[in-house]
Amino acid sequence: MNTKGNIPDQLMVNSNLPDSEVPKVVLHEIGHYIHDDAMVNNYLHDYYVRIKSESTANQFMIRELIKEYVDYGFDAKRANYINLAKNLGVKNYQDVEIELSKYLMKDSPDPEDSKS
Repeated sequence: MNTKGNIPDQLMVNSNLPDSEVPKVVLHEIGHYIHDDAMVNNYLHDYYVRIKSESTANQFMIRELIKEYVDYGFDAKRANYINLAKNLGVKNYQDVEIELSKYLMKDSPDPEDSKS
């Protein structure tokens, strides 16, 4: 949960990045902004904290990219997570698979609904 308020008005992005990479970098950095309150002081000194922070920021980025993919009308049920990860430029295929599976679970009927 974001306790800091609004996202900063300015976010520095490397001007040498290809245009296709900018949205991913911005989403990744927003993920840090939203989730790193407790980690920020230990980021440079604790390897575990750094890995957790980067992983959380990447998961946020992937979640937002897949949300956009679905919002564009693409069917999560028909998506191949490896191809989607490649198209999104994401190296961790498993994170894409996990995030896609959340959409599949949303569409699945609740087993409790079928009980009489």
